[in-house]
Amino acid sequence: MLSLFGLNLLVGSLIIIIAYNDLISSRKDLLSKNIASLAFSLSEQIKPALEFDDKKTIEEIIDGTLTYPGAEFVGIWKTDPFESTPRHELYFNKGKQDSANYIREIKSDFKKENFIEWKAERVDFGRVIFSGKVPIGFLYLSENLEGFFIFKKETAQLLVTSLLIYLISTVLLSLWVEKTLTKPLIELVKVSEKISLDNNLLVRAKKLSNDEFGKLTVVFNKMLDSIRDTNEQLIASNKDMENRVIERTKDLDEANQKIQAEMQAKVDRNKELINLQNQMSKQQRLASVGQVSSNIAHELRNPMAAIRNSVYFLRKSIGESDKSAEHLEIIDEQLTQSDEVIRKLLEITKERVLQLSDENLEELCIEAFSVLGLSEQIEFTYDSDPDDLKLSVDKTLFRQILLNLFLNSVQATEKNNQTKISVKTYLIKGYINIEISDNASGIPNEIQNRVFEPLFSSRKDGFGLGLSLCSDLLSRHKGSIKIKQSSPLGTIFLIRIPHTEHS
Repeated sequence: MLSLFGLNLLVGSLIIIIAYNDLISSRKDLLSKNIASLAFSLSEQIKPALEFDDKKTIEEIIDGTLTYPGAEFVGIWKTDPFESTPRHELYFNKGKQDSANYIREIKSDFKKENFIEWKAERVDFGRVIFSGKVPIGFLYLSENLEGFFIFKKETAQLLVTSLLIYLISTVLLSLWVEKTLTKPLIELVKVSEKISLDNNLLVRAKKLSNDEFGKLTVVFNKMLDSIRDTNEQLIASNKDMENRVIERTKDLDEANQKIQAEMQAKVDRNKELINLQNQMSKQQRLASVGQVSSNIAHELRNPMAAIRNSVYFLRKSIGESDKSAEHLEIIDEQLTQSDEVIRKLLEITKERVLQLSDENLEELCIEAFSVLGLSEQIEFTYDSDPDDLKLSVDKTLFRQILLNLFLNSVQATEKNNQTKISVKTYLIKGYINIEISDNASGIPNEIQNRVFEPLFSSRKDGFGLGLSLCSDLLSRHKGSIKIKQSSPLGTIFLIRIPHTEHS
């Protein structure tokens, strides 16, 4: 009822405001037309008298005009048509009150065309009087707005009275609707809510009338009786079903627990087998690499040392400008490269005891660039969260990891492009994560799962030992390395090592 009353009040107020504005606007337009018509008629009557300078006739006409309801003042200015700039001179004026106040408010520069001006308590109208096409005077007519204000007041009273009658009718209608429609519905809703909240099927709705709503209440109560009977039967059936379900659930739980235990045991055994297979495979690969590296160290280093000595003596015996010096330099470079292969092979199988210390990763990266002699060729950026994050690592071995990764980035960068390396560190769940990204050509998807295998390389001049050595050294630190992302725009390696309290 309150909602309906508020809505009707809002709608009725809007209608009354709109109607009031329209009525006042129409009245104002009508008043403007009336004063304009009066001014036109008056100017036509005054024109002959003004031409013949007959003030007596003009006074009679103005006296008759001032008897018009609302007319307050009439002023006539005579215009000299022979001057280049028309000059207006007060010719005659008369009003119901002091005419001097009206004359002071009239502007000295009279308008050439008709004008109307609404003021607080009156409306003024000005009109040029023509003799043919020549202006001979100016008529100024003022009318009070007393009748207009009375109209506004009476209109407002009428509309407000209409609104009150409308609202009273709305209240009476709302009370009738509330009595005949709302109360029975509210009664049914209350009973329904009580049944829903309290689950009490003994509650019944009161019959408040003998009309359709009374019949609906009777049917509603009968429906509740039927629901109560059905509910009692369902409760008895549910209790019996629950007992059966409990017994069956116990059997299923016991069987399910047995199955889960057997499945978990199989999963654990499979994991153990996979771990053993991986360890055996790695041990076999490392054993084969160890045998190869031992044979290489034994079979190659002695003859390589002899070759290096011979190169040294040959350089002494020939001049620097001799063509043979270039070939000796090539031999010396190849010997150095072969010695590096042997060193990396031996490094994979050498179980050096870790010498852990707290190290700053940024300083280790700078040292690695210095060892490689590539500081000027690499654009390096570093970011750490927190800033003072320390790594508990073997400084020499971890620097070797960085050396291998940085060297791979430089070798994979296209010619004439500067290598860009970015290192980012952060903590996640007890591990220090290190992301090393570059702008190299990337690693193809089909070989990403093999790049950490010993002796596997995608480059023609590669030995397949760098990333394998990184993986082995990180496993000694109880860490890991993987390719997080790789594309033709660059590669991101992710290194994870445990974080200790002092690191």
